[in-house]
Amino acid sequence: MPLVPGVSLAEGALLVTGPDPTVWNLVDRSGAPVLDATTYRLGRHLYPRALEPSELPEAEQLQGTWLYAGDYWNHFGHFMFESLARLWVMEHLDLKLDGILYAWPRHGAPAVCRDGGFQRQLLQRCGADLPVRIVNGPTRVQRLVVPRQGCGLGPMAAGTPEFRSFIREKLRAGMRPGPHRRLYLSRAGYWLRRGGHFDEERLAKLLANEGYHEFRPEKCTLDEQIEAYMGAEHIVAPDGSALHLVAFVAEPGQRVAVILRRHDGGKDVVPNLTGCMGRHPLVVNRIERFHRRTDLKNPNWNSFAELDIEGVGADLHREGFLAAPQHWQRIRHRRRQRLLAQYGARLSCTFRTDEVNTDGPFSRPDSAA
Repeated sequence: MPLVPGVSLAEGALLVTGPDPTVWNLVDRSGAPVLDATTYRLGRHLYPRALEPSELPEAEQLQGTWLYAGDYWNHFGHFMFESLARLWVMEHLDLKLDGILYAWPRHGAPAVCRDGGFQRQLLQRCGADLPVRIVNGPTRVQRLVVPRQGCGLGPMAAGTPEFRSFIREKLRAGMRPGPHRRLYLSRAGYWLRRGGHFDEERLAKLLANEGYHEFRPEKCTLDEQIEAYMGAEHIVAPDGSALHLVAFVAEPGQRVAVILRRHDGGKDVVPNLTGCMGRHPLVVNRIERFHRRTDLKNPNWNSFAELDIEGVGADLHREGFLAAPQHWQRIRHRRRQRLLAQYGARLSCTFRTDEVNTDGPFSRPDSAA
């Protein structure tokens, strides 16, 4: 069967972990590496390696023809960014598949791809409405289609042309643009439990005064999210997973502003938006200090970035996202202390406040990308 470049067909393929049980190796019947299975993650190339006959373990046997889709991530952003990254091949296959095969990149029992979950919905929209197997042990497959990865963390954040074209067409198919021309993607629906911007309520009100509709992605269906992003001319959002879906469905004529809430919040989001949309987003880099929960270690969830809100307004105004920035004024000390007490009471925790170096890259006014 002829295959397009970047796709291998491995007979008797063996999927097995190495010394690190979260890093998978894929070889053919003879033990030779299937190079199209290489995983690109965080700037690293995780190449499959050859196995000697003595290294080939006993494995579960899986009959039929399956598509290797890489690692299966439960997290919305990682699933979109990494677990869909090999499905671009669906546009080029002329053989019947028996299912989609994923590797479980964590310790312990694998997740389940449940009907109705966002993973299943995304697979269906990508034309992969097939049985899904998530393996966490050695598995030998009768016939395995192995496409190269089309998107991922690090240098692959912009996506390959094949993947970008595929994901945009599939996710937008049959969707109608939503009614709101200005969107603010809020994290308020997390009730402070996953970090974010300090005093986000005020930021939302300031944006509402400029005609921005507060949109809570985690409270909406996948279709509602896609249609909302398709209809918006301007989107303002904190760095986060929702922006990967924005990148996949938005067009170059739309404008996106990313208000950083983490030091490294733009490292994958910004190239993802740039590569998929064909234009740079505005990056608003105005973090003045972090208020960090002392009871959580996860830096993505334990910190609230306090912004120089005056600078945020100036950046958004300069780039056409706002008409009137004069009401964007810095938070007062008394309000800060009152909010910290409210946050602490709601989360049953205390906070440590870290000032950001005013000479550092996260205080520059010329932060537009």
